[in-house]
Amino acid sequence: MYTDMTDTTVHSDMDTATLRIPWKLGTLAVLLLLLYAPLYPSLVETWLNDSNNSHGLLIPFVSLYLVWTLKGRIMATKPTASILGLVVLVPSLLLYVMSYVADLAFPARITIITTLFGLVLFNYGWPILKIVLFPLLFLFFMIPVPDSLLSIIAFPLQLFVSDISARLIYWYGIPVYREGTLLHFARYSFEVVEACSGIRSLVSFLAIGTLCVYMMRGTWTKSIILACSTIPLAIGVNIIRVAGAGVLAHYFGNRVAQGFVHDFSGFLVFGLGIILMLGEMWLLNKFSYPKFSG
Repeated sequence: MYTDMTDTTVHSDMDTATLRIPWKLGTLAVLLLLLYAPLYPSLVETWLNDSNNSHGLLIPFVSLYLVWTLKGRIMATKPTASILGLVVLVPSLLLYVMSYVADLAFPARITIITTLFGLVLFNYGWPILKIVLFPLLFLFFMIPVPDSLLSIIAFPLQLFVSDISARLIYWYGIPVYREGTLLHFARYSFEVVEACSGIRSLVSFLAIGTLCVYMMRGTWTKSIILACSTIPLAIGVNIIRVAGAGVLAHYFGNRVAQGFVHDFSGFLVFGLGIILMLGEMWLLNKFSYPKFSG
């Protein structure tokens, strides 16, 4: 009986290469952890102590879970090492060294992800990189946003939230006068500070919205609608929070609006935003939208 030995050898080589993926990936992961060990203490400290970036602590675990859900496709794909990986890997490592020496935290942290891109591309090639592309890109949400950038965005956002909140409170029937970011009532005044501008939750909502777009896996139309609604939704629920604080200040005094209720409302509106986003996903999946033709 004739047997195609060439075909058997090819499949055997492919299976062997595929089975090496977990062991090789584990080795690369350990090397990457050791290489960037000097950055991790300050990065974790930022996640734990800075409410603007507290979501970053969960991002690596979410990305790992997403990769785990793709393990079937990864194991079924033949690794093909690509020299193009060095085009990403070498500049990334050079930037890391220069940033670390110059004590520049943000670019040094970014290279954690770009180095990972280069390693995957160099060792496994584009076919596998394409499979894990979203989990790798999602890791960018774990990098703390520089305070200088947040400050540029925060003040205009404070003014916008103050203006819309004042209008809502006035439409509710409560006299209010806005002076910049200050809201003046008959007996009390309070300021819409940077924390109340929504800047803290904005990046978190972007991360959740991006994850929802990936999980929905709908048409481009649905994905664009969901992605574009993320920022307005984050700002909108925060406006509800500020307007609610203004109503509480009018009826119960400034101490109630700025005390425990104020802090608790932050968690409440964040949960409301997530519920609204999930509700939007449900509605988008209920209706059909035209697909783009290319």
